[in-house]
Amino acid sequence: MATSAMDPLVTPAELPDPRLTEERMRRARDARLLPVVGEHAPVWLIEEAVDPVSQTVVSDLLFLDRRGWVRRRYLYDAEVDVLHFRGDEIVSSEEAARLRARGRLLVDED
Repeated sequence: MATSAMDPLVTPAELPDPRLTEERMRRARDARLLPVVGEHAPVWLIEEAVDPVSQTVVSDLLFLDRRGWVRRRYLYDAEVDVLHFRGDEIVSSEEAARLRARGRLLVDED
């Protein structure tokens, strides 16, 4: 059966979704993030927001450096594979303990 220009061979519903899955975005984020924050080990991931529509992952991290406990935010743009620094703030030891308890260890001391 012949098809015309009006009869597509593949419908849009049959096309693969070009967006990355949330898990693939997290893995790609980690590949960009770990070399940047590894020197601050141990590092906790204390908050994360994945937006599959905009293909971004916002990650809040916690680590101890010479200034004290630091909460740092990064935005990973999966569409262009770029990690953006979004700022940091010093938090108290009490706040850091609370954040560590609810977060997960991302980079351990080796």
